[in-house]
Amino acid sequence: MTVGNGQRALFWEDRWINGRSATEITPLLHSCIPKRHRKTRKVEDGLQANRWASDIHNIIDIPEIGQYLLLTALTAEPDNLHWKWNGSGTYSAHSACLANLHGSVACNAWKLTWKC
Repeated sequence: MTVGNGQRALFWEDRWINGRSATEITPLLHSCIPKRHRKTRKVEDGLQANRWASDIHNIIDIPEIGQYLLLTALTAEPDNLHWKWNGSGTYSAHSACLANLHGSVACNAWKLTWKC
């Protein structure tokens, strides 16, 4: 996820902070945030007046919260999804098939099936 204005990216779940999610950066806070907030809080809304802090119900430690204060300001550009399985970063059915087969072992069993 490349964040622009933050209207599509999820604050807690998407990897919008230098390729990492807020949950990955501060895993201790993850258990203190109700699932409904993790699945609905957008980056744009979370960064305005630090609304993300209202999602935390039991504060574990101050250093984890301090990490969030370092977040950068948003731009007016829209959010963009970057598809890592294609050099151009755009999704295609072909690249999805290749991603699905990534790491698999080639098998010619289909030749035997169709030969029968």
